[in-house]
Amino acid sequence: MFEYTKQDFQKGLNGIDLLHPDDRDKAVLRLSDYNAGKYLPPTEYQILKKDGTGVPVLFKAIPVYKEDEIIGFRASITDISRLKQTEAELRESEAKLKLVMDGVSVSIVFVDSDLRYNFVNKAYTDWYNQSKEDIEGKYIRDLLSEDVFERALPHYQAALSGKPVHFENRTIREGEEKYVSVSLAPHYREDKVVGFFSTIMDITERRQAEAELKKNEKKYKTLIENSPYGIFIVDKNKRYIEVNESACTMTGYSKNELLSLSISDIQSLKNPDLSVFPEIINSGKVNRTIFLRHKDGHDFPVTIKGYKVDDNLVGICEDITEKVKNEQLIISSLKEKETLLHEIHHRVKNNMAVIGSLLKMQSNSIEDEQIKEVLKESQSRINAMSAVHETLHGSKNLSEIDLKTYLSKITTSIFQTYSVTNRVKLTTDINGIPIRIDQANPIGLVINELISNSLKYAFPDESKGEITVSMKKLDKELELIVMDDGVGISDGFDWKNSSSLGLKIVRTLVENQLDGSIDMESKNGTKFTIKFNIET
Repeated sequence: MFEYTKQDFQKGLNGIDLLHPDDRDKAVLRLSDYNAGKYLPPTEYQILKKDGTGVPVLFKAIPVYKEDEIIGFRASITDISRLKQTEAELRESEAKLKLVMDGVSVSIVFVDSDLRYNFVNKAYTDWYNQSKEDIEGKYIRDLLSEDVFERALPHYQAALSGKPVHFENRTIREGEEKYVSVSLAPHYREDKVVGFFSTIMDITERRQAEAELKKNEKKYKTLIENSPYGIFIVDKNKRYIEVNESACTMTGYSKNELLSLSISDIQSLKNPDLSVFPEIINSGKVNRTIFLRHKDGHDFPVTIKGYKVDDNLVGICEDITEKVKNEQLIISSLKEKETLLHEIHHRVKNNMAVIGSLLKMQSNSIEDEQIKEVLKESQSRINAMSAVHETLHGSKNLSEIDLKTYLSKITTSIFQTYSVTNRVKLTTDINGIPIRIDQANPIGLVINELISNSLKYAFPDESKGEITVSMKKLDKELELIVMDDGVGISDGFDWKNSSSLGLKIVRTLVENQLDGSIDMESKNGTKFTIKFNIET
């Protein structure tokens, strides 16, 4: 066992030499007791092997007598290495278990059959703010309040009868009401229940959350039941599992009747593909108009907002039958008014054309050139105003007018009035900008006056030239430029205070009706720059 030989002992090696130095004094004392005839129980020693390593052993000795005198001992030595290893592993396992028990937030206790604490973990001692030593050994009723103990006692008795038990209890901790969840597991020894393990968890927050949830459920149920909108809840099989009173009123079915139906039973044939259902499943929500079928068989339109909630679909429907009827009445009324407005613009355009023709006829019958020129200017202004009504008559939008189309009509009319298309070229750079009607009229008149002035004064003696009209949008501002490459305006000419009716009209329209600004420069011709705010 210890790797020594017979020769080693023959050379004088004795039993004391085999012992670990820490055990030799103890062995000498026990040897004296043996020699005195005392009985000594088996003893543990460390015996050194020949290579110096220690081996734990259990030493048992029986004295050998001769004529009532102890002449020696008969000893047995048992290697207990494996036993010591098992004990060490057990101690390590117990230490780990204690770390686990004390590391969890759940309270764990072991109670014997007399309802006395045998073990409590750290969470339990913290709950009662007492030490482990203060609790272990006490009876449960010494620690729990009387009402808590009385409520729990039947459960303890059930566990001691061998039944696993789970229950919830109400208790008071540091003056506050608390709720705990308790599980009891019977512990057996030789088929007999000797106690039970108990795990206790604080569920106060859960109980409070459950109470709040019940309160909210009641509140939301009240809201749903009193909602003016029909609310339908559908399961994955497309069957109704909950509906409110408005849903019943809307469809004509009772609640029990609806809960026995599926989506297809009340969907109109106008939307037979049930496309709302897969749309909600794929996107999680939907907002559209569909048709439902009333119990009496008629179809009616609803707007549905659908949402996916877990495996169910929630549809919130509004009956828009009256809304659709009203919209149709409004559309019909608007069409009538639109037709009437088109007719008004057409008649105004025609009336103004008649007035222009009368002026032209009057002009042809007059020989005075000055009067003829005044009539021509008036005719041009009428044509400019008429262009608004002509453009609106051919437009689908009666609240706005397209500048490019509108100004093209005006400039064409002016050049025809003055018969200068062969010697004066018109260049335009106008984007398709929509403007309000109340701005279109003054813009048309301003352009009419400025182009007319250029045609009358910029190109004397039948000279050739070019007039340019450009208009562009700068953020919320519109910039209009009318320029020519004619002779220009003489130095010192105060155009703002001129007696010219045309320039007076231009300035008045820009500053008062368009609330804008106008500037003029005369260099290589004449250039007017007009800016005003525009809101489309």
